[in-house]
Amino acid sequence: MERKSPATAGKPNPGSRAAGDGHCAQGSGGAAAGAQLRSSGCGQLSVTTAASPAAEPEQLIRRALDFKNQGAQCYKEKKCREAIGKYHRALLELKGLLLAQEDSEEAASTASTAGATGLGKLSDEQRQLLDSIEIDCYNSLAESFLLEMKYEKVCFKDFLLPRKKTIHLLWLLMFLSNFLIVTARQMLPQGFIYASYEVTIPQLLTPKPRQQERQNVTCLLHFEGKNIIMHLTQKKNLVPKHLPIFTYSKDGDLQLDYPFFRDDCYYHGFVQDRPFSLVTLSICSGGLKGILQLENKIYEIEPVQGSPTFQHVIFRLEEKERALQMRCGLTQEEQKHQDTMFQNIENVASKTASKGDWWLRTRYVEIAFVIEHERYLMFARNETVTALQMLDIIHIANSFYEPLSVQLSVAGLEIWSQKNFITISPVIDSTLQDFNDWRRDFLVNHLKSDVGHLFAYKSFEFSLGSAYVGTVCDEWMGSAVISYKTTSLSIISSIFAHELGHNLGMQHDEQYCSCGKAYCIMAPVHEVTDKFSNCSYTDYFLTMNAPCLLSPPDPDRIFKIKSCGNKVVDKEEQCDCGSEAQCKLDPCCQSNCTFRSGVSCAFGECCDKCQYLKSGTICRKKTNYCDLPEYCNGTSEWCPEDVYMQDGALCNNYVYCYHGNCISEDTQCKMIFGFSAKTATDICFREMNAKGDRFGNCGHKHGIYHKCQTKNTLCGRIQCENVQILPSLEERSTIIQVPLGDKQCWSTDYHSGMKTADIGAVTDGSPCGKDKMCINRKCVRVSLLNYDCNFTKCHNRGVCNNHKHCHCDYGWGPPDCLKKGHGGSIDSGPPQPRKRLTIIAKAGIIGGIIYVLSSAFILVSVGIYFRYGFIRLFRRLRRRTESSTTEVSAQSITEMKYIKYVQKS
Repeated sequence: MERKSPATAGKPNPGSRAAGDGHCAQGSGGAAAGAQLRSSGCGQLSVTTAASPAAEPEQLIRRALDFKNQGAQCYKEKKCREAIGKYHRALLELKGLLLAQEDSEEAASTASTAGATGLGKLSDEQRQLLDSIEIDCYNSLAESFLLEMKYEKVCFKDFLLPRKKTIHLLWLLMFLSNFLIVTARQMLPQGFIYASYEVTIPQLLTPKPRQQERQNVTCLLHFEGKNIIMHLTQKKNLVPKHLPIFTYSKDGDLQLDYPFFRDDCYYHGFVQDRPFSLVTLSICSGGLKGILQLENKIYEIEPVQGSPTFQHVIFRLEEKERALQMRCGLTQEEQKHQDTMFQNIENVASKTASKGDWWLRTRYVEIAFVIEHERYLMFARNETVTALQMLDIIHIANSFYEPLSVQLSVAGLEIWSQKNFITISPVIDSTLQDFNDWRRDFLVNHLKSDVGHLFAYKSFEFSLGSAYVGTVCDEWMGSAVISYKTTSLSIISSIFAHELGHNLGMQHDEQYCSCGKAYCIMAPVHEVTDKFSNCSYTDYFLTMNAPCLLSPPDPDRIFKIKSCGNKVVDKEEQCDCGSEAQCKLDPCCQSNCTFRSGVSCAFGECCDKCQYLKSGTICRKKTNYCDLPEYCNGTSEWCPEDVYMQDGALCNNYVYCYHGNCISEDTQCKMIFGFSAKTATDICFREMNAKGDRFGNCGHKHGIYHKCQTKNTLCGRIQCENVQILPSLEERSTIIQVPLGDKQCWSTDYHSGMKTADIGAVTDGSPCGKDKMCINRKCVRVSLLNYDCNFTKCHNRGVCNNHKHCHCDYGWGPPDCLKKGHGGSIDSGPPQPRKRLTIIAKAGIIGGIIYVLSSAFILVSVGIYFRYGFIRLFRRLRRRTESSTTEVSAQSITEMKYIKYVQKS
C-alpha cells in the first residue's frame, strides 16, 4: 500500500515499474495512454537515491503558484498535448520527488543516499499550502482529461520517475485512464472534491469457507497510516430472482431481458471500535466497491482494474470551502403547487394501520429505475454496467433506510437505449411532470412498481433532484427525477435516498430537526450523510402503512410486455401477427390481434390453415417403447401434455422405463462414441469412478468431486469400450482413454465451469443390476419407483402413463379399458376412430360387386361363344393344312430326287 503523502513518499517500493523512455501512446486521450503505460515492454530505470537540491521555502511557494496558474491557463486554452509532461514534472519537483532537470546531473553525482528532500525546510503551514496546490493540480489534470478528449498523442518521456518514488503518479495515470475516461465528462457536484486518495490491498481475516456461503466476513484495510477492521454481513434479497431489463430496438420496439445478476455479493457492516461507522460494499465487480463512513469522514473504495495484486484505491470525499451548494428541487413554491395538486387525493395510508404492529413490521419499497439516453451513453451503452451501478446505488441507500425498517428493492430497469421519450428540460419541475405523465401512460403498463425514478445526465441549474411528496403506491404521481452527472457513489446514493424520502412523505428538515450530525439526509441543501432526522421519522410515520409497503416483493414475479403488434400473444389477445405489413400477409390474424372471420386458430400443433385439426389427429408421435402418442382433441390448437409410460414399466430384459426412456446397457456409449461402442466391463467402472476426480466420480458440489461407493460405481461416469470413432464434443471437453489389463476404458470429463449438459454422467434410468437402475448417481432398486400398474387396473388392455392413468389399446376406451372405445387416455387425447363403412359405401361396394360379376358373366358368355366358333374354324384350317401338306410332301420328294441326280452327274 502506498500513500499520497510527503511523509511516506521517500519509502522505496521495489515492486513498482516505470515505462520505457520516449514511448508515446497513439489514440484519443488518456485511455490509450494508460494502456500503453501498462503494457509497455520498455526497460525499467535504475533506482536512484539522489535528493532534490534544497530550495528556499519562498521560492518553492512561488514556483508552485506560478505552476498552478500556468497549468490552469494551459488547460483553459485546451493545449494539453505538450503540457502534460511538464505539468507533472514541475509538480514532482515541487514535492521533492524528482530532480530538477537543470540540476539532475550535478545532484546525481553529489547527493547522499540519505539526503533530505526540499520539503525539509518547509513549515507546517507552507507544507499544507503545497499539499492544497497539489490537490488542485490533480483535480485540474483530471478535469482536463474529462474536457479534452481529442488530442492526438501523449508522450510519457516526462512522466518517468525513480522506482522508489513512482507509485502514486503511476496510479494517478492508471486511475485517469481506467476510471475518469470511462466516466468521461462526469463531474462531482459543485461543493465536493476528492480530497485525497490512497492505494491499498484489502486482506481477508476470516478463514476461507469451502462449502458454505460467506455470510459473515472480516476484512482489514490500511489507509491514513492506520489499520481498520471491517465486520461485514451478507445482504440478501436485494436483487430479484428475475430482474427485468427493458430496452428498445432500433425500430423502437420494446424489448425485455432477464439477465443473471448475483445476489450474494452485497455486504454491509461497521468498522471495529468505531461505533458510529457504516460500511456498505459489493464484490460483484471483482473487488470491494462502495463507501465507508467514519464519524464525519466519507470514503469511497473501488478495485484497480487489472491489478495482479488486488490493489484498491480509497478516496476521501470533502466539501469544498466557499463553494455554491446544490439543493433539492422541491422548493417552497413547488411544495405549495403539489399541495394544490394533491388536496383532493385521499390519504389511505392511515386507514390501513394496525394497532399492534404498526412499527414492528418491515416495509418494502419497489423502485422502477429509468435511465435516460445520455446517461446510458455515459455507461458506454452497456446494459450490464448500467444495471450494476443501479444495484450499487440501491444497496447503499438501503443502509440509510435500514433504521426505519424499510427494505428497498429493484422492481425493474428501463433503459432509453435509442432516444429519450420526454424532453429533458433544464427546469427540473417540468421534467418531473413530463416523466410522471410518461410513467402513468406507459411505464406502469409493463413495469409495476411503488415509485419510479428517472436518472438523467442533466444539470438542472442548482437542483440535484425533485420528487412528488407522499405519493408512494400511487401509479399516477409516484415519481422522482435525479440529476446523475457525478462519479461518486456516495453522492448519487444520498440524492436518491433524499428524493425517495419525499415519495415516502418526508419534508425538508427545518432548523429544529436533528439526527446527531451536522446535516441529515432530508436537508434542503445537499450534504453527504447517512442519517434521517427526527422530523423525517415523524413524516414517515404518516405514510408507512400505505398498502403497497406492507407486502414483500414476489420473488417469482415475471414481467411481460403486453402490447398488440409485438408478435407475442398476450392475455386478452387471440393472435399477434406483428406490424401492419406483416398482418396483411397473415391469413388468420388481423392487425388488431383478433382472428379474421371464420378463423378458429392462428398457430399451434393442432392448427392447420387457420382451423383446428380433426379430433384424433396425431400431433406428437411415439418416439420409443416407453413413450406414448398424443392426439388433437378438435377444440384446441395445442397438443396435449407429453405423457409416457409409468416409471418402472418393464421395457426390455432387466431394463425398465424411466421418464419416457428405455435405456439399455449400451445406449449411452453408442450415443457418445458411435454405433460400434458398448458399455465397458465392471472393472473400468470400479477403477475409474472410485478416484473422485473429474474423469471418475459420483457427482460434485462446490467444486469437490465425490468418490463412488462400491455399490454405486456403475452410476458414476459412463465407461465405454470398443471405441472406433472419436466424437466432436463441445469446447474444453476432454476424452480420456485408460488401459486396464487387456481392456481400454473410454470416458469424458466435466467440470462446473462448463455451460453444456454433462453427456458423460451415467443417465438416470440406466440399469446397474437385476431389478436396479441408476438415479442421482446411486444404484437403487426399481421397486422404489412404486410401479403399481397391474393387469387388473387396465384389464390387460393397455398400459399406465406417468399420471397413473390407463392408456388403452385400440378397441377399448379410458379410463379403465373396460368398455369399447378408440384407445388412448384421458391425458393424451382421443385417437382417431378407424373408418367405418357407410350405407353409401356399402351400396357402392355391392354395386361394384354386381358390376364385376356381370362383366365376368358377359366375358364368360362371349368366351364360350367364340370358343365354339374357334373350334369350327380350327377344324376347317386343319383340313386345309393336311391337304396342303400332302401336296408339299410329293413335291419335296421330286425335288430331292432331282438334287441327287444332279449330284451324281
